[in-house]
Amino acid sequence: MKAFDPNLGFEILFERTDGDYRQLRQLVFIEQTSRKTGHIPIGEKMTPEELRAAYKRLELTPPLDMYVICGQEEMQWVQELVSATSPGTGFGPGSQGTKIYGSGTPVSFSLAERYFRAVAKIGFHYFLSQFPQYSGHEQKFADIRRYITTGDKDVNRANEFVGERKVPLVGEALGGARPHGWVGHILCADVTNGEYRAHVQTFICEDFQPRIYTILLGRSPHDLANSSAGHAFVYFRGGYHGKFAGEAHPLTPARFEFPPQPLTPVVRSDPSAEPDR
Repeated sequence: MKAFDPNLGFEILFERTDGDYRQLRQLVFIEQTSRKTGHIPIGEKMTPEELRAAYKRLELTPPLDMYVICGQEEMQWVQELVSATSPGTGFGPGSQGTKIYGSGTPVSFSLAERYFRAVAKIGFHYFLSQFPQYSGHEQKFADIRRYITTGDKDVNRANEFVGERKVPLVGEALGGARPHGWVGHILCADVTNGEYRAHVQTFICEDFQPRIYTILLGRSPHDLANSSAGHAFVYFRGGYHGKFAGEAHPLTPARFEFPPQPLTPVVRSDPSAEPDR
């Protein structure tokens, strides 16, 4: 995942391990003119050739500022890797070491416009997988397609398509229950009173209850047959089983004859409102 680090002043990559968040070992490149940023995670066995190829994929335009983010015990071999990839690279003082944020420690995340477009894309693709009678090219989906593919620099536009859902997607969570040791994602989709919606909750675990997003995919006054579907995508506890990281479990939808509720904004510009997390 990616988040803005207020101490460094730019976005960095994070990883989550055993309930803690820490900065990934990484190189961060920032164009001096446009401030466009690119990230390269550094694996322990990465070669100069792999690093050089990863840099080319960033398609950044020099001059660039480069930042090395890693633990102090890793600094020497990371610098040697960079030097082998690009001889003559210099390293100034004050290299930033890796920070670890323990469970319960507040971490500020800035959600960009691309984040909400990605959520919308996940929901749209899941909806189409569960309702194969739709191709996604229908006119009623034109607005969500345009938002996903082209976006808008104004992050507030996300409120037109993506809302925050307060009611849990899984019935057991209504009483405050949390996963017992498992990590996964829940995706649902429904057609209700002429509205097409998807619901997305990612990286659910015992010590973290992420936001639930509802995506308004489109409307049709002619499609009034209500239907719904849902799956829990759960990671294997022992790691990969062959090529697979987890398995999908179908959920039994509960139907309520209520009209779709208006979307609760995911982006709130009112400074007195509760900050997004």
